[in-house]
Amino acid sequence: MPAVQRREQFVDATIAMVARRGIEGATTRAIAEEADAPLAALHYCFPSKEALFFAVMERMSEQVEGILAEVPEGLGLGRAAGLLLRRVMAWYRDNEELAQAQLELFFWMAHAAGDTGRRSFELFSPVLATRLRRSMLPDDDESLVEPVVRLVSAQADGLLVRWVGFRDWEQACADTELAAEAIEQLCAARRRAVVSD
Repeated sequence: MPAVQRREQFVDATIAMVARRGIEGATTRAIAEEADAPLAALHYCFPSKEALFFAVMERMSEQVEGILAEVPEGLGLGRAAGLLLRRVMAWYRDNEELAQAQLELFFWMAHAAGDTGRRSFELFSPVLATRLRRSMLPDDDESLVEPVVRLVSAQADGLLVRWVGFRDWEQACADTELAAEAIEQLCAARRRAVVSD
């Protein structure tokens, strides 16, 4: 099997194992068994567990890029950010195994992986900022882009934790809508302030 294909197989197996068993249960041996591959092949493809987990985060960032394609240019910063948050939450619902794995990996990376955690978070921010900038209207406040990226990310992560914990999709939707509206209002208020100057 080509190395690229084998790597993808291990990433798929890691997602499944982390989602089902958590970080502690996702041993390299268990991941290799899930992938129906020798443990040596896993270590050949990924020199460390951190490298394997980072590959999972890269896969997830690719998925986010697909979500971003659904956010039209010229929508306005606030509306684009609100739509993005709604789309991310819908993606979590539709990709529950990936969402569960992402949550587990975020906590693990925050505590155990040194700069791997920071690098993982950095996979998402630049692509979000680029899309939001493309969605800006002429009177949007450019200085809000980076803070809005952090707000959207923080809201999505927090909403994911609540949804996984309570499994109440209706409440998750209501909370998502409230958070999206708050971000939209913040951007609208700042836009009006810029226009009036």
